Amino acid sequence: PFRNQLLAATIRLPQGHSHAASRLPVVLDISEGHNLDWLEFKNVITVYVKGFTPPQFSDEGRDAFLKILKFTAHYAHGDLRRLWLTGFSWAAHASYDTALHRPSQFRGIIPLAGGPRRVFFRLLGNLRPTRVLAFCGKKDDRELIWNLLELDRIKSKFKLTYDLVLDPQKAHTLPLKGMMAARDQVGITKAWPLSQSGKIWVDSILIETPMIRIDKVEEKKVRLSKRIPVSARASRDEQRRQVLKVMAKKVAFLNWRLKTKKKAVELLLKAKGVRGCTVFLRDDRFAVGGLVKLKAPKGSQSFRIVFDPETALKEARRTGDRQNIVLQALKLTW
Repeated sequence: PFRNQLLAATIRLPQGHSHAASRLPVVLDISEGHNLDWLEFKNVITVYVKGFTPPQFSDEGRDAFLKILKFTAHYAHGDLRRLWLTGFSWAAHASYDTALHRPSQFRGIIPLAGGPRRVFFRLLGNLRPTRVLAFCGKKDDRELIWNLLELDRIKSKFKLTYDLVLDPQKAHTLPLKGMMAARDQVGITKAWPLSQSGKIWVDSILIETPMIRIDKVEEKKVRLSKRIPVSARASRDEQRRQVLKVMAKKVAFLNWRLKTKKKAVELLLKAKGVRGCTVFLRDDRFAVGGLVKLKAPKGSQSFRIVFDPETALKEARRTGDRQNIVLQALKLTW
């Protein structure tokens, strides 16, 4: 998936599942499959890779996890709109990081004994389509617990579906209280409906939804200071929140909206701090020969979609997505 790596994935199918049956949710265990022995999913496709530990919070890891899931969905008749991540410890941190930097691509994550880094909080809006079932020992790392509880406190502000269970008797270990309930939630959680509009929070390039990838960002808009001053008189909690408030301002945005009419599809892009992106016209929203009216910060243009086989093959290989074909890709800068 990244720099010509080859990964060997182990895929487990429920007994009797076939391409004649309904598509099932797919869960990737980033922790090399160890969590699957605890969770024991039923009527769910599961996958894991042994010996793959990419640099933490890297595009290498994000793209690999997503490609493994999308390839599995294609290969094993899984539901591309019900992809899940789970992981323990660093892999739990990575599940948050991946969902935040690849928004609208995961239906849910199940982080065990891990949470969002504080720098992730400025991207929380990207987590809205993703259900979070979080479990942690209450005796685990204090900063980790604070982050989990703070996210629980502010989840309504971002309209997040975030469920947190803290095991009062446990530290950094498994099993954790309540985690078995996640097994059932994966099966009954329905796909997030295709939206006609959205907002992408951006802290770097290469943040990517199925339709839009961020390619260029004003560095000064997202660069964080090495030290953020806080009031010495404030409580420890308030000092933490002062830091989060400062970091929340160092973020760029891209707003998009689709409007389907009888003769054309209108796509409107508005940006703050974003200077370029690639738009992927996939066959779940667009059709060959269809008229697109694009309004971007650089200007407006109208064109008919022409199927580009080279782009379709390139994107299928890059992402593993062979269900929603890229008909045409538009690289835009302004």
